[in-house]
Amino acid sequence: MFKLFIFDLDMTLINSLQAMKKVYSEICRLIGKKHSQKEFIEFIGRSVTENADYFHKLNPKISKQKIRRTAIQTFLKSVSKVKPYKPNIVQQLNKRGIKTAIITNNAFTLAKNICEKFNIKPNAILADEQLKARGKAWAIKQLIKRFKLNPKEVLYIGDHKNDIIAARKAKVKSAIIKRKTTKLGKFKPDYFFTSLKTLANFFNFSSK
Repeated sequence: MFKLFIFDLDMTLINSLQAMKKVYSEICRLIGKKHSQKEFIEFIGRSVTENADYFHKLNPKISKQKIRRTAIQTFLKSVSKVKPYKPNIVQQLNKRGIKTAIITNNAFTLAKNICEKFNIKPNAILADEQLKARGKAWAIKQLIKRFKLNPKEVLYIGDHKNDIIAARKAKVKSAIIKRKTTKLGKFKPDYFFTSLKTLANFFNFSSK
């Protein structure tokens, strides 16, 4: 049995697709670039900092700080469109005394506010400010150290191929929740689920 369940936030625990589309659209408008569905899929797999770097290279006239600020402000304006996926699996795990954590590419303030809004209470949240472009694998390793666990006791759950890559680098098992934006290509997770409910049922958690 896993002793620590680490979750991605956007498109794993919460449906933020419309908000993310709005953010991507605003950044494209800011730097004068056309939309691309393929690029959007890559966009949602990168952190705020990584996206600021990426789009700054496409248009060096726009500062990284302005791109980052635009992303955060646009997401904040669109937060009403964000909805939680059910069940509240973090809550169910907490009731069983199992540790949980969230690693998100989003800004810490946004992640914290969203978690509070939807009563998602993990033992730890590591966001863009903590990752500092070091990647999710680094963050997973930090949580393993914090909770004094063996990598075999940890499961990382996400929705993107980058989540599988991060889990492999950190030498932990990976699980993918299939969403509309999930494009795995050649990457295969250790577990594959169609919803949080099927994940909860698989590990015998209450999904009510």
